Amino acid sequence: MKKYVALLRGINVGGKNIIPMNDLKLLFEKLKFKEVQTYIQSGNVIFESDETDTLILSRKIAIGIQKNFNLNVKAFILSCKDLFNVIKSNPFSGKAESDKYIHVFFLDKKVVNVEIEKLKLAKKHTEEFILKDKLFYLYAPEGIGRSKLAARVERVLRVSVTARNWRSINEIAKLIVRVTD
Repeated sequence: MKKYVALLRGINVGGKNIIPMNDLKLLFEKLKFKEVQTYIQSGNVIFESDETDTLILSRKIAIGIQKNFNLNVKAFILSCKDLFNVIKSNPFSGKAESDKYIHVFFLDKKVVNVEIEKLKLAKKHTEEFILKDKLFYLYAPEGIGRSKLAARVERVLRVSVTARNWRSINEIAKLIVRVTD
């Protein structure tokens, strides 16, 4: 069995796509995943599976959510190693005055023909970003809610994304370590 993290896009955000975490956990168990654990209400699920193809896992979860909750939700699947690499590769580690200003956007595919100028035009002078493979790291010291860049990432990169703040990423990692011990 291999341990994974599912980051569900748009679950329980702004009063939309409501799925109680207990119901989500039960769905994952119904889908034959093991050691299922959720973290906060925004669709973060740690689970184990014999399946090694993350695309198959993503589809299986999306179909399960569609059938059980009548919601079209994209599932971004990361292995534990992938999640720890996200943390290790943080370009703003030690640079940001607070981790609460760091956000990671997980992209559903690698971006080809990145329009960096459009991203630079959208960012505030205080913001910084780094695009690495299928990750977009954003340092937004005025807050994510005030960031025009955050609102435009998906449109400019022309990919589907789901974002998590740095605290959530670290808390998920702690849960993985705790469950593994």
